[in-house]
Amino acid sequence: MKSKNICLFYVVLSLLNLSISQWLSAQEPVLSDSLLIRLDEISITAHNEFVQRKPDGYVVQIAGNVETKGRETSDVLKQLPALLVKDNALGMMGKTGVVVYMDNRIVRLEGQTLLNYLNSLPPDIIKSVEILTTPPVRYDAAENVGVVNIVTKRNILPGWKGNLRAGCLKNTYSAYTASSFLNYRGKKFFLDANLFYSDFSSLNHTRYAAFFPNETMEVSNPKKWRSSESTLHSVLGYEFGDKTMVAFDVYVPLYNRSLITDIENTTRFLGLPGNVTDSTLYSNGAIHNTNNTINTGLFFKHRFNDRSHFTINADYLNNRTKNNREFTTCVEKNGVTFPSEQYFTKGHLNHDILTAQADFTFPLFTCMAQTGYKASFIHTASNNRFQANTEQADEFDYRENIHALYYSMEKQLEKWSFKAGVRAEVTFTAGRSLSTGETHEDSYPNLFPSVHLSRKINDFSDFSLAYTDRIERPPYQFLDPFKWYISKYDYAVGNPFLKPYCIKNLEINYLYKDAFSATLYGSYQKDKIGRMVLLDSLDITHQVQKADNFLNVGSVGVKLYAMFRPTDWYRLVVQGDLAYSDYKSNRAEFSPISGFNAVIVASNTFSITRKFQMICDLEERIPGLYDFRKKKNAFNLGLGASYSWQEKGLELRLYANDILKTAEPEYAYTSGGVRQSYRNYFDTRYVRLMLVWNFGNWFNRSIAVPQSNEEEQQRL
Repeated sequence: MKSKNICLFYVVLSLLNLSISQWLSAQEPVLSDSLLIRLDEISITAHNEFVQRKPDGYVVQIAGNVETKGRETSDVLKQLPALLVKDNALGMMGKTGVVVYMDNRIVRLEGQTLLNYLNSLPPDIIKSVEILTTPPVRYDAAENVGVVNIVTKRNILPGWKGNLRAGCLKNTYSAYTASSFLNYRGKKFFLDANLFYSDFSSLNHTRYAAFFPNETMEVSNPKKWRSSESTLHSVLGYEFGDKTMVAFDVYVPLYNRSLITDIENTTRFLGLPGNVTDSTLYSNGAIHNTNNTINTGLFFKHRFNDRSHFTINADYLNNRTKNNREFTTCVEKNGVTFPSEQYFTKGHLNHDILTAQADFTFPLFTCMAQTGYKASFIHTASNNRFQANTEQADEFDYRENIHALYYSMEKQLEKWSFKAGVRAEVTFTAGRSLSTGETHEDSYPNLFPSVHLSRKINDFSDFSLAYTDRIERPPYQFLDPFKWYISKYDYAVGNPFLKPYCIKNLEINYLYKDAFSATLYGSYQKDKIGRMVLLDSLDITHQVQKADNFLNVGSVGVKLYAMFRPTDWYRLVVQGDLAYSDYKSNRAEFSPISGFNAVIVASNTFSITRKFQMICDLEERIPGLYDFRKKKNAFNLGLGASYSWQEKGLELRLYANDILKTAEPEYAYTSGGVRQSYRNYFDTRYVRLMLVWNFGNWFNRSIAVPQSNEEEQQRL
């Protein structure tokens, strides 16, 4: 029934598009695709090639191609090949994540915080976006991720510029956000500063069921998530002439607190036959979390000439996390309520990460060569305690040192482009539980080759092929052997013996003009790390979350991108990803499983007038296999409008997400012969209002300060 409703909705939307098209066509003449001239404001917008293929990804020219007035940066990014904005995070089709750079400077944020930062920057300063679906060896070989580098306009005009943003969001609760951005460019001194604040609340409702042979367990756990944070990010630099530059980058948390409160946490145990309630477990409590990360970096660059330059950057990151959960549990059985029991879990985690990297780019014969070295020194320490009738405690210390050396060469011909390189890494690890006295040490070398080849077929189309090897190391918290209790019977535990695993990626891409792209891709992951829920079919109350190298995963798929610009006032971007995945487990509790999954995304932009725009976003995830789990269909409809007072520097934006409330995921899998099903609602239906004021000179030069510790940050 849901599929029929979705098909009917698409038909209605198509008719609506046609009606609007006919109405607007009658109101004003259709303007040229390549040139837009408005004599009343004497503005000329020239069209250039929108999407260009490079051996390791795409270069998308934003200036002159994408309307940025009245839009946020995330609105611009989700119109580009392979990029998605899903669940308040930036993603890439066929990848587990994205690492974002701003003018080759790593943006040390993720998830909703990353989007908040990107949206605090006016999108009309974006010149182009590099999308690296198979990152070369210059970048860390960590995880199956893509790289996005946002290149800003570089008109060198001195002065100040900035903006102020304020907004509110209404879902089940209310949320507020505000930010300010300030830039100064002098003859030699430059400054970027961003101050951000948010107070965000949302409802997360988890419904879980486990179907044992003789009993069924049902869990209903609605929670209120509230997070408040304030951060300051600034870059200060000085240029010595035209060839040398030094900069200092600092990211400081001013305030960061979150509180997760159980509205109700009920577990019912049902006997068979008849599903009669045998007993009920109530576990209500709260999680108090503080997470403060200070990240500083020093960057030096010297340019010898237009083709060669040398850079050095050193970074220090300190992350301190406190995560305390307190909850009360009581059992009701046969009409009798037993005495309550109180539990406390307190966790303290500290990360110290020092990295340094040097890169040298230079011409070699008729090629361009690049080489570099990176060293990482990582120390994490945790102190966790669980208190019930007795107290359990553990202190865990982990150290990891990585030394990496890379070399690559690139050759450009009239129709061919070739790029190849290799990255060599040596890793030393040592984990020690201070409570048990157990120590685990390891060392291992790795080689990561990459090959990128592309050919220009004609003036309209390009073909490319890319192969890369990558590695994924375990997140630090997965290594900690402490038992973190979620309820009276359930706990999560880490594994200090986890091994990193290798990822092999292959992509074949075809690009036609700047309007269509098709990518055939494949990947293989051996001994992949996963967090699994282990159930005992003979003990309904025993549920443990463990981390292990227990999966071998092979995937093949095709990604499609198409952009339609039938008129100057309407743009449609359609993206799709269809993949077939095969999961084989080395754990007896999990049987092999394979299947298809697919996602289709359509982004519609209507420029009703020069100042007023409307957008319509649609996303459909068909039923299939997603990350070892069978998932039912999910559909998301979002509608928005924006109005710009360019002469005043003001913009007003209104957006409504998940209007039909059909984006709630539902998935199932089997563990130890016990089938489990989940339904999670993340408060995706909301209305957001945003007011932006831009002031000063918005065509100043942005600052390029790359960082060396992007891989280490991904594992926090």
